[in-house]
Amino acid sequence: MMNKQAIQRQLKDKIAELLPRVCSEFGNTFNLKCSISATTPYATGVDEIVTGETFPRLYVLLNTGGPVELEHVVSVPDELLQRMSEGSGKAAKGHSTAPDLKRIEAFIGESIRKFAASSEAHLKAVTIVNSAEAAMEFQSDTDPACWKYGLELGDLNCDVNHYVRAREKNGNPGGKTARNRSGETEPFNVASLNSFDAAGSNFEQPGNIDLLLDVELEVTVELGTRNMYVRDILKLGRGSVIELDRAAGDLLDIYVNGHKLAEGEVVVVDDHFGIRITQLVSPTERIKSLE
Repeated sequence: MMNKQAIQRQLKDKIAELLPRVCSEFGNTFNLKCSISATTPYATGVDEIVTGETFPRLYVLLNTGGPVELEHVVSVPDELLQRMSEGSGKAAKGHSTAPDLKRIEAFIGESIRKFAASSEAHLKAVTIVNSAEAAMEFQSDTDPACWKYGLELGDLNCDVNHYVRAREKNGNPGGKTARNRSGETEPFNVASLNSFDAAGSNFEQPGNIDLLLDVELEVTVELGTRNMYVRDILKLGRGSVIELDRAAGDLLDIYVNGHKLAEGEVVVVDDHFGIRITQLVSPTERIKSLE
């Protein structure tokens, strides 16, 4: 199994190639001057790095393919998280808003699609982490390769941490185990969205699922929503335009019987609109939607 020194050697040129493109993408998106300092592989252990981070942070999890599949965890500080949530421009002094994870996830997903073919990179999750203890849940006992990126975006200066470890094609990162809150080890297996293929061949169905296969479910796609006053609704007429809460290019929500299942993008199939699923909702989010 590939160790962290081998990962550093493998990714050295790739990261050097991607950084200017990422910098350009940030600068164009936020209309601000952007620069990213040269990457520096950490020599210290992952525990020391994580406990030195400030929280809350945005954790982005993705896999990249190749001879050895790699699992990436990108740790983004709160200051950049707020800037990403605002979308563009500078934040008002002392102003802080709740991060728009949908918007951030769409931005990251689109960036990944630009920088790598869909067969090479798969976005797994975008989540807020509020403590070092919670952050360690994303680390296994395999020592990862670690980089720190010094980012300057307008008047914002911050560090972004990047952890990479080898992941077996059909198993756990490095065949190892994850640490729980007590410091003990337990089997580590994070489900990846791309493990559920179109034919469902990787999903083991319960034996009695046949009883439900002919049940019809309503599938709806939500383009966006908008709250309006009654007086504004009464003014609507032919040709009126209602601005929705979703930006152009954002992924659309896909619901099954009123419960969110996935997100996707609009396609045209034989003169009919369709939806191409780009990412499934995590099992945890599906359970929450049922509450």
